[in-house]
Amino acid sequence: MPLRPRRKEPTVQPIVQSTVEPIVFIDVDGVLNPLGKLQDGYTVHRITLAEKGRRRQYQVALNPTHGAALLALAETTGAQLVWGTTWSQHANPKIGPRIGLPELPWVDIGHRPRSGPDSRLTVGQWKAKKLAAWAARRPFVWLEDEPDAAAALAELDGVGPHQVITVDALRGLTAQHLQAARDWLDQLRADLVPPTTP
Repeated sequence: MPLRPRRKEPTVQPIVQSTVEPIVFIDVDGVLNPLGKLQDGYTVHRITLAEKGRRRQYQVALNPTHGAALLALAETTGAQLVWGTTWSQHANPKIGPRIGLPELPWVDIGHRPRSGPDSRLTVGQWKAKKLAAWAARRPFVWLEDEPDAAAALAELDGVGPHQVITVDALRGLTAQHLQAARDWLDQLRADLVPPTTP
C-alpha cells in the first residue's frame, strides 16, 4: 500500500517590520481639546462648522506644541498619524493647522444611529468599532478619553495589536501620554521580526 504524502502543516508568517506601519489615532475633544479649566499654553479658538445645512460654532482650546510633539512621535516610531475623532474630515481644516499638523488621513466616525443595534453602543464602543475596521488588523495606539475604549476593543474580533492611552478629558494630552505611546510603539518594533537577507 503506497504511503500517503505527509500533510504539510500551515506555517505562520512573521510580521516583517518593513511591511507594517503602526497607527496613532488622535482624538480631539478631551485629548487635544481639554474639557476642564484652561491651562497654560492653550489658545481658545471659535470654530464654525456647517453641518446638515446648519452653522454651529464651537469653542476649542488647543496647544500649538502638540502638533510638533505628535509629528516627532510619528517620525521616531515609524507610525502614521490618523484622526480618530468625531470631527472626522473637519479635523484637517479646522484643527490640524492650528497646532501645526499637515493634512492627515481620517476615520469617518460620524454619529451613532438613532435606531438599530448600534444605537445602544456607548461612544467608546462606537468609536472602537469604527477605528478597528479602519485599521484592518494593523497595530495602533489610540489617544482617547472615553473610559471604556480599551474594553470596547477587547470585545471586537480581528483587532490587531493595540494600546489605548487613556487621557483625562479635563486635562487633555500630556507628555506622559506621548511617552507611553512611544514606549509601546518602540516595544512593538522590537518585537517584530526583521527581514532576512538572502
